Amino acid sequence: MKNILSLLVFIVCSSWNPRPHLLVGQWSITEDAKVSLNNRNRFISRIYFGSDEHSAVIDLCNRKGRDQEQVHFEWNVVEHEQQRLLAFRGVDGRNLVYLIERLGKDSLFLRMQPDQSAADFFPAGQSLKFERIAGPPENMP
Repeated sequence: MKNILSLLVFIVCSSWNPRPHLLVGQWSITEDAKVSLNNRNRFISRIYFGSDEHSAVIDLCNRKGRDQEQVHFEWNVVEHEQQRLLAFRGVDGRNLVYLIERLGKDSLFLRMQPDQSAADFFPAGQSLKFERIAGPPENMP
């Protein structure tokens, strides 16, 4: 019985504790989750998490998927008030912070934290869903 309880606690804890190496790779936002990030006319289309587990690039595009722009960040997963946060810091010092709602090998769900993000990033109240499109072989389904 004690072993079963220990196993259950391990499973619950491991599913709640997203491991940063699972983020490494390229993630594409699903069509129904596109939301504005800045200037109200740029939308997140992809996020690249570097294999160094520090650098990231967020691809932004317009509504038609053209006129792309890349924003470079450093990223880190931090625990704050019993929540796992994905914190981006731009080269210009601006922060962009998301709550990690769920992280798996093939999907990532984020929710923006506007009170911890720079004012020029417009909040996205809905959950953002990303699908992995490339990454280290051990992370691919």
